Amino acid sequence: MQPPRGGPFHRSNNGRRVLLALSFGAIGLTLAVVVLAGLGTFFIVNSGQAKVINSIGDLPKELVLCPNFAANRMVLVDLGRAGKRYRVEGECPVTPAEAKDPYIADLQYNGWTVHSDDSGNIGGYRYSSRELISIVLTQSSNSANTTAVTIDMSTGQDVPSDFPPATPSQAATPTPTAHTSPR
Repeated sequence: MQPPRGGPFHRSNNGRRVLLALSFGAIGLTLAVVVLAGLGTFFIVNSGQAKVINSIGDLPKELVLCPNFAANRMVLVDLGRAGKRYRVEGECPVTPAEAKDPYIADLQYNGWTVHSDDSGNIGGYRYSSRELISIVLTQSSNSANTTAVTIDMSTGQDVPSDFPPATPSQAATPTPTAHTSPR
C-alpha cells in the first residue's frame, strides 16, 4: 500500500490552506487600512499649514486669556477655506475656581455666547464671526495656586447643536472692541 499523497487538494492540507488564506487576507486588509489612513492624513496635512505662534500679541483679540497668562504652547493650523484653528496651552496664576467666573464674564463681554459645567469646561460660540471656542481649566501640576488652561478656537464654524440657532440680530451684532486680556 502506498502512503497518502500530499498536495494542494489533499484532505490534511485543507485546514492549513484556510488558515493561510485568512492570514494573507488579514495582512492585506491591515495594509489597506494603513495606506488609506496615511493618504487621508497626507491630504489633511497637505491642505493646511501649521505654525507655532511665538507671541501672545499674535493671537486674535477674540481669544480671551486670563490676566498674567503664561503661555506654554501656541499653535495655529490654517485649514484654508475651512478656517483656522488655534490651540493655546498655558497657566493662570489663580486656582481653577477663581479663574472660571471671570473667564466666563470676559468671554461674554467680548461677544461670546457661553456654556460651562462644574468640571471647568467652558464652551463658547460667537455668532457674528462664526467662531467656536473650547476652554478647559484644571489644577496645574506645577503649583497649588495655578490653573492649567487649554484653549481650542476654530474659525468658520457652524453653530454647534448645543447652542441655539442664530437670530438675525445675533448675526448682525458687531463685536465689542474693548478687550480685557493682556496682550
